[in-house]
Amino acid sequence: MNQELQNQCINLSKEKDTDIAQMMDNLISENTWKFPYKISKLIHERETILYYNGDLEINEDLSLFKAKIDGLIIEGNLTINGTLQTYSYPETFLLVTGELTVDFLKNSGMLEVGRNLTSNRAIIGDYNHGFVSVHGAAKTHFFYPEQHFFSIHGAINFDYALGDSYGLNDNQNPEIFKINQMELDDVLTLFHEEVIQLIDPDFFELKNEEEVQDVEELLDFLEINDIIKRVEQNQPIFK
Repeated sequence: MNQELQNQCINLSKEKDTDIAQMMDNLISENTWKFPYKISKLIHERETILYYNGDLEINEDLSLFKAKIDGLIIEGNLTINGTLQTYSYPETFLLVTGELTVDFLKNSGMLEVGRNLTSNRAIIGDYNHGFVSVHGAAKTHFFYPEQHFFSIHGAINFDYALGDSYGLNDNQNPEIFKINQMELDDVLTLFHEEVIQLIDPDFFELKNEEEVQDVEELLDFLEINDIIKRVEQNQPIFK
């Protein structure tokens, strides 16, 4: 995919295409995007900043780090029939002016979407570097922000969300985390039996002693990396 994608795109770093870079700088500024850098400067500092004009479909996983892509700019819609992963170290970014549709998203780098973001299985924030900024709506089955920053300007449609609202729209959407407001016993009935087995046994002892009583305390006994691994392997979290 690395070479195929590079063949389809213009490498702004290699071509030193200042016209396209300046056009993107103007778009970012005029639309008040969160992306903090000037493309016209980055093309002189990074080796591989790719640009594609039009709608692009990729029928496999895309890891920007593994593909040796510093940045990818899509002036159009992007569909990835697989997993999309960005990284904070080394820092990578993806800018999509239109719609972004993926099967699974794990983001630790910088991701900005001009319209709607749809991830069929999950949207996962990885650590507290980077961000996801969506200027339209966001939809997925399972959302876990960790400490990652998410800015979603449009409607939010998540079937399940674990964690809290700290990293989502500056704490403005606590209602998204409906599970946190449920009774603990009711939440336990939602989880797949294999997920129940991942919970630290101390939790159940403390629960019986009524020392653990709410959902946020439950999450302290559940290793989120185990949850993410199940999602990546297309294994169910909930019944």
